Amino acid sequence: MLDRGRGHLVHIASLAGRIPMALGGPYCATKFAVVGYGESLHQELRGTGVVSTVVHPGYVETELVAGLPQPRWPPPVTPQAVAEAILRGVNGRRRRVYIPWYGGLLALLPWVLPEWASHGLGAMLGAHTLFQPEDESARASYRQRVAAEE
Repeated sequence: MLDRGRGHLVHIASLAGRIPMALGGPYCATKFAVVGYGESLHQELRGTGVVSTVVHPGYVETELVAGLPQPRWPPPVTPQAVAEAILRGVNGRRRRVYIPWYGGLLALLPWVLPEWASHGLGAMLGAHTLFQPEDESARASYRQRVAAEE
């Protein structure tokens, strides 16, 4: 890509890569790493014609979230909505893509609000329980499939 002077790198992170959540330490840590890597590449590649875009989907309706509680807000997004947003981001050569679009505002709130307000808002939206399984039987099929692929 550097030799050609053009190209596009897409890094799939999560809103959890910008918003720390209770019980989600390992997941959030890996997504924070993807965000840091993609943002660093964006800086390194500046002026080369190669773009680095970090994608931040919210709660996506996939097998990964089977058996987990849904947030009260924002509503879950579909894989199709994520794919369409990624294409818009690539076509627009955007540095960041948030799905839903207002995810960027949500990602900013924990860092600018006082801790008590951030915690209260997270609790009100259901963010503090997103990583606490509700239905272990729904999680079991997901875990079996993942284990079989290893």
